[in-house]
Parts: sequence; C-alpha cells; structure tokens
Amino acid sequence: MTKKQKKMRNRIVVTAILFAGLTIGEKLLGLGSLPVYVLALFYVVPYLIIGYDVIRKAAINISHGQVFDENFLMSLSSIGAFFIG
Repeated sequence: MTKKQKKMRNRIVVTAILFAGLTIGEKLLGLGSLPVYVLALFYVVPYLIIGYDVIRKAAINISHGQVFDENFLMSLSSIGAFFIG
C-alpha cells in the first residue's frame, strides 16, 4: 500500500468507528434524546473526516469558476441528505 492509500484506509476506519459509536449511542445510550442540532454536530465530525477531499476539491473548483462539477454536486447532495435526515 502506498502512503496515500494507508492514510485513506485510516480515515475510513476512524470514520466507521465514530459513526458506529454514534449510532449505537443514539439507539442504546440515550443520545437520541439530545437536541437535533447537537446530535447533528456530532455527526458532522465523521462526515468531515471522510468527505474532506471532496469538499476541498469542490471549493477549489468553485474558486476557479467550475461550479457544477461532480465534487460540488456530491457535496451538495450529501449535505442536503444530512439535513433531510
């Protein structure tokens, strides 16, 4: 594995562990009783860890005038899905 692949693997593992922990905590430990915005803030952390590259590429492409590329559309759709729930 290259260094870049190892870094991505580590990010995937960390995100999976955080997401699983949040999901279990929400269902079993009572985190679901927290206000929606607090729970959303907890879920933003794994989203940013795994989606950093796509969000960064989207921001760079927007600054270069390429608004409707796949990175921007994926960022927009995932953020929209995040808010819809």
